[in-house]
This record gives sequence, C-alpha cells and structure tokens, in this order.
Amino acid sequence: MFKFPLPRTTISSPKPFVRLPTATTTATNSIQGLHSILNSYKYVAAMSTLPQKSEWLCILPDQADGGLERRLKVRAEHLEGIKRNQEAGFANFGGVFLNEPAKEGETPSFKGSIIVATGVSKEDVLEVLKQDVYSKNDVWDWEKVVLLLSPYLQIAWANTTTSQ
Repeated sequence: MFKFPLPRTTISSPKPFVRLPTATTTATNSIQGLHSILNSYKYVAAMSTLPQKSEWLCILPDQADGGLERRLKVRAEHLEGIKRNQEAGFANFGGVFLNEPAKEGETPSFKGSIIVATGVSKEDVLEVLKQDVYSKNDVWDWEKVVLLLSPYLQIAWANTTTSQ
C-alpha cells in the first residue's frame, strides 16, 4: 500500500476551475484507490479580484466632409496622445488606413485609423478613444466606428523590432 498526502495549496490558474483537496488520501494500485483520489477533490470556480483586460481592434473611419483637413491640423497632437496611451498600456498597435497607396511627394489619402487597444470593456475603450484629439476635432466618424473584441489577438513587438 502506498500512502501520500494530497497537496494543500492551490496555484492561481486562468482555467475555469481549480481543484482544492479535502483530505489526505491513501491510494492503492486498484481502481478503487484511483476513485478515492479523484473523489477527494472538490471543484470550485476560480475567481479573480482584478478585472480581465482584452484586446479590441478599433476601426475608426474619418469623416467624409473635411475630415482630412482636420486630421492634418491636429495630427502631431494625436501622435503625442497615442504615445502616452501606448506607454500606459492602452494602445498596443495603431496606424492609418488609406483610400489608395501613397504616392511620393503627395499627402496620403487618409481614410481612417486602426488601433489595437487593451481594456476591460468596450465602454472603457470607447471612453479613452473619445478623449483623443481626433474625436474632439471631428476627424473620426463615430457613426461608422467599429470595435471588435479579440481576446487572443497578440502583437509581438519583440519580434518586429531589431536591436540597434
């Protein structure tokens, strides 16, 4: 007969359930011993005290009427704000999307912005985006804005940068 105590500690886990032992169990090499071990565990839902953040793909089209002029006027301020949001862990990736490929020496035909943002909820992400200078200056067309939840979206910054 082989005796062993079941572990008395639990480890934080992202799994939906964590096994908590209820008693020390004696196991034998029989199926009954295996059942005894398995029955000594109770399953309880794992709860986290911190809200879980997810990544959101934000598609922010520009206004058709004068959006380009307003965009160019406040672009430098927008880029400073995005940098602060990136340092705060909100903006993981961002950029512009165009109507057509950019031509050398010409202003690109901006169509809107894309941002991969991290937030607890859609409302939290929208709140931050509405504080952006592009929102305050009517660059983005809020009737066409789309936020898509993507909990498994991962941007590997380490793989896209090179050491100097």
